[in-house]
Amino acid sequence: ADFVHRLFETEVTEIKDGTVVIENMAREPGYRTKVAVTSRDTKVDPVGACVGARGARVKSIVRELGGEKIDIIRYYPDTIKFLEEALKPVVPKNVKVEEKDKRIYFEIADDDMALAIGRRGQNARLTSKLMGWRLNIAKEETGGVGFEQRVARAVEGLHQIQGITSEQAEQLVAIGINSPDAFEGVTPGDLVDSGFTQEDADSILAVVNDFQKNRAASTVG
Repeated sequence: ADFVHRLFETEVTEIKDGTVVIENMAREPGYRTKVAVTSRDTKVDPVGACVGARGARVKSIVRELGGEKIDIIRYYPDTIKFLEEALKPVVPKNVKVEEKDKRIYFEIADDDMALAIGRRGQNARLTSKLMGWRLNIAKEETGGVGFEQRVARAVEGLHQIQGITSEQAEQLVAIGINSPDAFEGVTPGDLVDSGFTQEDADSILAVVNDFQKNRAASTVG
């Protein structure tokens, strides 16, 4: 992150002179970096300053990082406003903030789930790191089914995998892994980055692997 910060200082004059400030940054090297910026001068657009004319500044930074994706986001001290900005173009709905646990519950349209969560949960994980809040994402549904009911249903679905505890199931659902099939492509490192211990990450993926093998065998049989 320090390296990326220095790149922004080199490319963006307004950051070097203190007009634009990098408030928060979250990075998974080789994949994506999210940067939240503000401006001390109301006449200066912090995102525009970092992007540069025709994207010239951010393109230079991307080149230096070997093609790594860079998301530049306007920072807001208001949690919900910041969430809305960080998730664009996805729109969070029915947002519920739990200050005590630094956790945000919200729903998004089914069509936006893949975009919001990202490959192997990386986009949701980076957004969570950038904001400093744990995110609980659920698919928006009609028919009066409440958010808590949907989370409980997803947790119950993970309980069919023997060896996953209730606490682990809740933590998995919180990062978008809401069914046995959602483990496809997930590595122990992905789970560790999301807050699991290495031991728990290895254990979870081992029992998931056993579950998938047994399911495949029973399907064939």
